[in-house]
Amino acid sequence: MTRTATIYVALLVAASVALADDFVIIRADVPATTALKFSPLIASTDAEGLRQAMETAQLPQGALYAEDTASGQSLSAQLNLIGDRAQFAALLPNQPAGRREIRVWLQNAPHEPSVPDEQVSLAREGDAVVVGGPTYEVRHDPARNIGILSQITFPETGKVFTPSIGDRLYSKEAGGFYLRNDPRAELEVAADGPLMVEVRVSARYVSGAGAVPETEPQAVYALRYWAGLPVVAIEAQVTQGQPMAWNELHFLEVHFKDDSFTHFAQDDPSVAIPFADDKQGHRSPRWGALVEGPNVLGMTGNTLIYDGLNDYGRYLHGPWEAWTTDRIDYTRWLLISSEDEALQALDAVASGTVGAGNAVVLTEGLLVAFDELATTAQDWMLRSDQRGLLAGALNWRVTLLRAALEQGRPVNEVLTAARQLQELAANDPSRAATWLPPTDGGRLLLADDGKLGVGLLQTGTGIQLASLYDMVAGREMLGAASELFRITLTDADGSPASLASSDGWSGMRASASGNTAGAAIEASFERPLQDGLSNIIARLTCAISGGESRWSLSVENDTRWSIDAVTLPELHSVRIGNSQSDDSLYVPQGYGREYPDGMGARYVGYYPSGTCALPMLLVSDETSGLYLCAHDADASARMINSDNATSLGIPLDIEEPAPNASVAGNDFATAGDVVIARVDGGWYPATQTYRAWLQESAPWWPEGDPDYGRPDRPEWLNDIAAWVLTSGGPENVVEPTRRFREYMGLPCAIHWYSWHQIPFDNDYPHYFPTKEGFREGVAELQEAGVRVTPYINGRLWDTDTESFQQTAFQYATRDRDGEPYIEVYGSGERLAAMCIATEFWRETLHEIVMRLMTEFNVDGVYMDQIGAARPRLCFDPSHGHPLSGGGWWTDGYWTLLERIQEDIAEVSPDKMLTTESNAEAYARWFDTYLMCNSLGDGLVPLFPAVYGSKVLGFGRYMSAEDWDAPESLAQKQGQLFIWGTQLWWSQPGVIDHAFAGPWLRDLVRLRYSVREFFNEGRMLPPPVLQGNDTLVRADWHRRDLSATTPAVIATTWGVADGRILIPMVNVSQEPQTVTLGFDPRSLGLEAGAAFTAERIGPRGASALGTWTGYTRHEIALDGVEPAALLLTPLR
Repeated sequence: MTRTATIYVALLVAASVALADDFVIIRADVPATTALKFSPLIASTDAEGLRQAMETAQLPQGALYAEDTASGQSLSAQLNLIGDRAQFAALLPNQPAGRREIRVWLQNAPHEPSVPDEQVSLAREGDAVVVGGPTYEVRHDPARNIGILSQITFPETGKVFTPSIGDRLYSKEAGGFYLRNDPRAELEVAADGPLMVEVRVSARYVSGAGAVPETEPQAVYALRYWAGLPVVAIEAQVTQGQPMAWNELHFLEVHFKDDSFTHFAQDDPSVAIPFADDKQGHRSPRWGALVEGPNVLGMTGNTLIYDGLNDYGRYLHGPWEAWTTDRIDYTRWLLISSEDEALQALDAVASGTVGAGNAVVLTEGLLVAFDELATTAQDWMLRSDQRGLLAGALNWRVTLLRAALEQGRPVNEVLTAARQLQELAANDPSRAATWLPPTDGGRLLLADDGKLGVGLLQTGTGIQLASLYDMVAGREMLGAASELFRITLTDADGSPASLASSDGWSGMRASASGNTAGAAIEASFERPLQDGLSNIIARLTCAISGGESRWSLSVENDTRWSIDAVTLPELHSVRIGNSQSDDSLYVPQGYGREYPDGMGARYVGYYPSGTCALPMLLVSDETSGLYLCAHDADASARMINSDNATSLGIPLDIEEPAPNASVAGNDFATAGDVVIARVDGGWYPATQTYRAWLQESAPWWPEGDPDYGRPDRPEWLNDIAAWVLTSGGPENVVEPTRRFREYMGLPCAIHWYSWHQIPFDNDYPHYFPTKEGFREGVAELQEAGVRVTPYINGRLWDTDTESFQQTAFQYATRDRDGEPYIEVYGSGERLAAMCIATEFWRETLHEIVMRLMTEFNVDGVYMDQIGAARPRLCFDPSHGHPLSGGGWWTDGYWTLLERIQEDIAEVSPDKMLTTESNAEAYARWFDTYLMCNSLGDGLVPLFPAVYGSKVLGFGRYMSAEDWDAPESLAQKQGQLFIWGTQLWWSQPGVIDHAFAGPWLRDLVRLRYSVREFFNEGRMLPPPVLQGNDTLVRADWHRRDLSATTPAVIATTWGVADGRILIPMVNVSQEPQTVTLGFDPRSLGLEAGAAFTAERIGPRGASALGTWTGYTRHEIALDGVEPAALLLTPLR
C-alpha cells in the first residue's frame, strides 16, 4: 500500500471514531459603530457538508440557542436552509468591536433559544407577503414590481408609498430590458423569522415586447428584515450566460411620479431640500433619502436623486453603471422610519460598515485541526533546521484552507483536507510545505519568495488570482478570487467588448517556479470564445522577490477590434488580517489621504495629476499592508481606482489606456511593471518602497544626493519663509506685499495673478501686454526682499480667440470623435486643452516663459495646471504621438521643461519654475509645487515621505474666516509646517489681524529657523505621541470642508549628519500635554544611540539634556502653540 493510501485510511478511521459535534463556531468582524442597536450577522455554508461534519441526521431550522464565546452572553440566532446552503443569522452586540466568536448549538443545547424582544413579523395574503418591523411594513406582491418593494407603509404616520422599481439593463444596440417585465419571475420566503425574514425575488431581464437578450441576464434579489432594526438589507446577484457589454445596469431605482415625497436629503442630515421639478440629478457618495415630514426612505452608498416630476418623474437610485462581466453583486441598506432624527440615524448607518462581516462557520473538529496546525507552524518557526524555513509555507496552506471555508467549500471537505495536512506536517514536512488544498474544478499554482506568496487558480476557461499571502506577518491579504487583468475593446462601430483573465478563453497555460531567492509565474491566454476575438493572445509574467511581485502583460491583437485599455490587476476584494475594522485605505490625492475602514473611498485618480500624485494604493493596518503601485519610468497615463469597502474588503485596480486605442489590431504591453507587495504596517513603509524604486529608476527623480537635498534649486527659494497670493496691477499689489515682508522680517515671495491686461481665464495665452507698471513693480518688490512669480496657464487656449480659430485649433487635444477637449472654469470661457506633443504648443509656452524671465526679470514663473490636471487622451493622429494612452504626455512636458530650464540657466541660475499641485512626474523640472488643493479630512503626508527635500511645496487655500478661527488656522498652516511646506500663500492683509498676524509670524519664524531639515532632509517614520487622545474638528471655510486631527500633530525629519527634528503644533485652543516615546531603533539606529536634545520655539531654544536609548519625554504645549525638538547625535 502506498503512503498516500495509508494516510487516507487513517483519516477515515479517525473520522469514524470522532464524536459528533453539538455546536458550530462562527467568527465574524463586528464594526466599530453604534448606529444600530445590534450588528446583524449572516454566515453561510454548504448544508450537506455541515450535516456530515456534524454527524447528524438533519439540520434544525428556525431559532437556535447561541452565546458569545468570550462572555457567555446568550444571543438570538436562527438557521435557515436555503437551497443547498445553511444560512445562520444572528444579532450581535456592538461592543466590543473587532473579531468576535459565537457558538450556535444545533443539538444538545444547554438552554432554550433566546427570542428577541422585538420580532419581525411575516403575513401571507394570497400570493403576496407582508413583512413588519419596528418602523415599517413592506408588501411584496408579485403583481407589482414582481414583488420588489411593492408597497411601503410607515405605521407611525400611516403614510403609504407605492413605488415603481425601474431596475433594468440597457445597451445602445439592444435597447432596454426590465426585471418587472418577466412573467416568470418568482417570489419566495427564504427565511420566516423570528429573528430575520428573507424574501427572495428571481427574474430575467425582459424587453417590453417580451424578448430576452442572447446572454440571458437575470437577477436574484434577497431582502432581509431584522428584528428591532429600522433597516433592510438588499442584496442582488446579477448574472448572464457569458460576458456582454451593457452601457447601463440599474440597481434599486425607486421611482414615483407624484408628491409622495416632497423633499430629499443627501449626506447632510441637517438639511432637507424641497423638490423643485428642475430636471436635475443630485449625486452623493454616502447616502440619499426621500423625505416627507417625519417619513424617511433612505439608501446607503453612492446614490442619485432625480428631481423631474413633470419629466421622467422622481427617483432615489442606487448603482447605475456599465457592466461587461458575467456576474456582478450589489448590497445596499434601506432605512425606513418615521422616528425622530431618522436622517441622523441614516447618516450614522452610512458612516461605517453595516453588519458583521468576514463571517466563517467552523465545527468543533475543524477548529481543533486548525489550532493544532497553527501550533505546529509556530513550533517550526522556532527551529533552525529545514522546518524553520518551511513555517511560512505551512501557515499559508492553513490560511488557504480557512479561505476555502469562507468561500463556501463544504465543511466536511475542509475538515478532511485539514486532517490530511496535519498528517503530512507530522511525518513529511517538505510535502506539507508544497501540499495544495482542494479546489472546485481547477488547478492551484503557488509561488513564493519566503516573504510573499502568490496563488493562481486555473479553471477550464480562465485563471484567477486566488491568494496574496504575507508570509512575514502570516496573513492573507486577498478576500476573494480576483481578476489578474481585464482588456476592454471596441470595434469600428463603437461596440464594446471585454476579456477578463478568469473566463472566456479556450486555451490557457500557467506555470510557477523558483524558491526563496526568487520565484516566477508565467501564464498565456489564447483563443477567446467571444465572436471576433479569437485571434487575441495575452501573456502574463510575474517575478517575485523581496516581498514584491512585479507583473506585466502583453497582448497580441490580430482582430478588427481595438484595445482601449487594460486593467492590471483588478483586486475586487482586499482585507488585511482577520479584521477589516482596523484597516485603512490610503490614496495618493495631493499630500495623501486616509479612509479608515475604506468607507467613503470611491476614488478615481488620473495619473499623473494632483488628484493622483503617485501611482500607488495602500491598504494597511498597524501590522502590515498591501501595496499596489505602477513602477513605470515613462510615467504613462493611468487611472488608479478604489471603491467603498465591501464585507470582504476594499476593491483596488490600476487601469492603463492603450496606446493607439481606436486603431484596429493595436497591440498592448504594460508600461513598466505593476507591483503588488507586502509592506510593514502603517502608511510610512509603503512610501519608502516606492521611494527606493524612484531613486533607482525614475528619470524625474531630482539630481544630487539620492537621499538629501537638491543642488539645482535656487538658494533663495530654500530661504523663502512665506508666500503672498494677490492679484491685479502694481498699485494694488506692491505696497501690501512690501508691508507683509517687512512685518515677517524674513525673505518672502509673491504669486502674482492678473498682471496681464486680459481677464483671468480669458483670452489665453495672450498675456502681453502687461498691466501698466508691471516691470517696475517687479523691480520694487525685489528691492524690498520679495521674490516675484507671476501666473500663466500651462495647458489652455481660449477657443473664442482669433488665434485659436485660425491656427491653434489644430494643436488642441481631441477626443475619440475628433472634438477638442473643452474645459470651463469660473470665467465661463470655453478653454481648449492643448496637446503638449506638438512643437507649436511647446514653442508657445517657451516664448511666454522666456519673455517673462528676460524682459521683466521675474524670479520664477508659475505654469498652472501642469501638475494638477490630468493628461488628456488625444486621438489626433497629426500630432505624431500614439493615440490615447502611453507616456507621450509627460514626455512632451519633459522636453519643454528641460529646454526652459536650460535656457533660463543661461539668463540666471537664480530663476525657477513652479506649477499647481504635485504630480510627481515633473519633479525634476519644477523647483517647487503649489499645494493649494490638498484640503480637508484624512490627510496624511505620503508625498513628503516619498520625496522629502527633493521637492519643496508651498501654500494652501486660506480664507479670511480662518483668521478668526485659531484651530482652523493651526490645522491648515500647522500641517504645512510639519510636512515641510513653505507657509501661507494668501492675502498679505493678515498682518493687521490681532491674532492671526502674530501667530503666523511666530510659525514663520520657527519654520525658518529649522528650514535646513525641509531643504536638505528627508521625512522619517512618524513619532509616537502617547496621551494624544484629544481630537480637534475644525471648519476649513472652503467648500464645506472640515478636518478632524489629533490635538498635537507632528512628524520626524532627518538630515545626512544624523540630526533629527520633530516639528509639532498643538492645533487645539486648549493646552495639551503629551509624552514622546522616542525609540532610536524605529529610525534604524542602535538601541543605545545618544543625543543632546533641545526644544525650539519661535523665540529661541532651551536645552532638554541628553537622551540615551529609548526615552520618554513629556511635552507641554499652550493652545495653538508650535514647537520643534532637535536631537543632535553624540559622537
